[in-house]
Amino acid sequence: MTPKKSESVLDLLHHAVANNGNSVGDELLRKHHPADVVEVLAQLTEEERRELIEKMSPALRAWLLPFVEEEDVEEYLRGRTDEDLARVLEYMPSDDAVDLLQDLGRKRGDNILAKMDKKIQSTLRTLMRSKPESAGALMTTEFLKLSGEMTVEEAVSHIEKVAAQVETPYAAYVVTDEDHLRGVVSLRELLSADKETRVEDLMRKRPATAHIDEDQEEVAQTIERYDILAVPVLDDRGRIVGVITHDDVLDVATEEATEDIFKSAGISTAGLEESRSAAILQSSLPRIISLRLPWLFIALGGGMMAGGIIEAYEDTLAAVVALAFFVPVIMDMGGNVGTQASTIFVRGLALGHIDDKNAFRYFGREGLIGLVIGCVMGGLAALIAYAWQGLWRGEEYAPQLALVVFLGLISVCVVAAVVGYFIPWLMHKLGFDPAAASNPLITTIKDFSALLIYFGLATVFLGHLI
Repeated sequence: MTPKKSESVLDLLHHAVANNGNSVGDELLRKHHPADVVEVLAQLTEEERRELIEKMSPALRAWLLPFVEEEDVEEYLRGRTDEDLARVLEYMPSDDAVDLLQDLGRKRGDNILAKMDKKIQSTLRTLMRSKPESAGALMTTEFLKLSGEMTVEEAVSHIEKVAAQVETPYAAYVVTDEDHLRGVVSLRELLSADKETRVEDLMRKRPATAHIDEDQEEVAQTIERYDILAVPVLDDRGRIVGVITHDDVLDVATEEATEDIFKSAGISTAGLEESRSAAILQSSLPRIISLRLPWLFIALGGGMMAGGIIEAYEDTLAAVVALAFFVPVIMDMGGNVGTQASTIFVRGLALGHIDDKNAFRYFGREGLIGLVIGCVMGGLAALIAYAWQGLWRGEEYAPQLALVVFLGLISVCVVAAVVGYFIPWLMHKLGFDPAAASNPLITTIKDFSALLIYFGLATVFLGHLI
């Protein structure tokens, strides 16, 4: 953010605070995003920031809190009584309010809830009873509802009155008197339609929906598949009870991606906030070691097995020392190809692009990709081997060495690509998390098979030198 913009944000923030955050600081709200305001506050000294936060109205504080980093939230709540926090939460979107209540702990959360408006209190308690990681736990209950019998003019008038109270003012949901979902209509369609047109004539029937108990990752897939900004959440009776917006889904996707990255590196995050890097970076040393160690035992076993293979072919290495030069090349290339394949598979599985119906088609495709990569990289490495040992050193076995390197890289790349797909799929079918178990197993199998292939080929084509 430029110094000039930061100065503008700070001036408006001071003005909003001085005026008790009237309408959350009308001009501040109109000109700047709360994330920018939070960024400017973070640049102040601790004393300056504390003084400003202390003077903020509940509405202004609630406007900023959803964009404050988790570790900084306490600073915005410090010294506040339960009554103060109840007023702040009443201004916040219901999904953000629930997250904050849960972070405060059950006992204090219940005390704060008891001091809130009865209607808001009932809504938040309903959300808090939702299953963890479900659509109900992610949704907000502030959304636009319209009657299909309304005219466009009536609908626009209604939206103008309630728009400030909802989180998704870019679409309205058409419902019956019992809140059963009939359809959805965009605000763009309403604003461009004839005033006398009935809403039910504009609405899109049978929109994409989510069930209140549906997994959050499935909701994210729905929003991605249909390229929509929000998805309505229905209960068992088909009534609309909330809406999940694309920004909430983005948070879920980020957390899941972070979790998968840690797991694919062999880091188990069970028992912690699984997708948060703070759990890995800020825990005690024994805890960090316990998180990272388990799957690495598999990698250690694989390394010992690889060492055993090298020892078994000690005579071959002694006869053709140049073979040792290409051992890291063979193993690293297999590792890279296998890691690429497993990463693509885990991501495809998480996003719903890969399932039991098409998994084997992708196995074959990945094997072909491994073959092409092996031919390209094997050809290049073979040329280097021949130039080094044949043209430069004049070794008679240079053509055979080049052939061993060429065939070795092709074979290793094909095996690594297929194994990189097959292991995550097998772990998934067996009920294990494919992101957690895949890489150590792939590394072990890849190293073992790569050395067997390489030295096996060397024995065949260079055996006469032993």
